[in-house]
Amino acid sequence: MSTFYEIWDYQTRNQINSVETEEAAHAFVHRLFELNGPDGVRDLAIVRQEPDASGDYEPTLILEGAELLANAETLKARGSSG
Repeated sequence: MSTFYEIWDYQTRNQINSVETEEAAHAFVHRLFELNGPDGVRDLAIVRQEPDASGDYEPTLILEGAELLANAETLKARGSSG
């Protein structure tokens, strides 16, 4: 069992995507931001799922809401200036 990352819409409580790396999760959110603007990522969260000693997966919140939106905006600004 290995660690993976999920993107959740915490308003609808739906999982939107599951990826293997945190970088891929951020890239996915960044793409949603590019396509849909701030409203497309405002209610999202990135959650790490990591197995504990017993093999059960334990969720850890990485970023959500305003912090995730700020991160997506920063990535967009870096992309447009380079």
